[in-house]
Amino acid sequence: MACIHLLHVLLLGLLLGSAPTDPKYIFITRRLNRNAARSFCRLYYTDLAPVQSADDQRQLRSLLGAAAFYDFIWIGLERDGRGGWRWAGGGEVTTFFWDEDQPDNNNEQYGATKASRWHDTGGALLKPFFCFHATVVGQLRSWEGALEHCRGQHRDLASVSSPTEAELIRAEASRHAGERLWIGLRFLAGRWLWTDGRPLSYWGGDSAPQCPRSKMACGALWVRSGATWEARDCEEQLRSVCY
Repeated sequence: MACIHLLHVLLLGLLLGSAPTDPKYIFITRRLNRNAARSFCRLYYTDLAPVQSADDQRQLRSLLGAAAFYDFIWIGLERDGRGGWRWAGGGEVTTFFWDEDQPDNNNEQYGATKASRWHDTGGALLKPFFCFHATVVGQLRSWEGALEHCRGQHRDLASVSSPTEAELIRAEASRHAGERLWIGLRFLAGRWLWTDGRPLSYWGGDSAPQCPRSKMACGALWVRSGATWEARDCEEQLRSVCY
């Protein structure tokens, strides 16, 4: 209870209450083959989308509405060359959502989703696709200034729910190697949480610091060979990562 401050309780409702939904995925209705879809995502966004959890599945369904049940859609799923599967941009697949009797063809190298179930497929068919989107903002701001900017000009400060997402963001931020960048991680009401409401299921690097000093209550991503989180002074002036 010593870590729970009245200000934190008030901020908790404010930050989560105003957070947008579905911040990290972009649905592209243009129909392209798989390689062209990935090139499109890497040119205009970050990469084809990884789908790591049931919460990610829910986000994709919310973007599609009724269309979720009628079309195959490219995601970043691809064979790893050893008979397994990985995500485009790096990272292992931690949870699978295969449809019944899938995957069914060792010669089909890619994955697509339909009605929240995955199918293996060849890369030549023209399909809509999901992109993953993260943007590095170069202006130096405090954590709260970064949050305000991201919500005003983008969608939110980035939450990072898996090593795959961390790797994609690290690649996006590679030109800022050695720097710390604000992400949507905040210590409030006695716990670390993401400002978009996503549960904290992954902490990059060492374990999350418990009961940090009041000023050290904001999370930053340290861009280096691996992406790690750090608790930083919320007034520190850093660049940031937005969805």
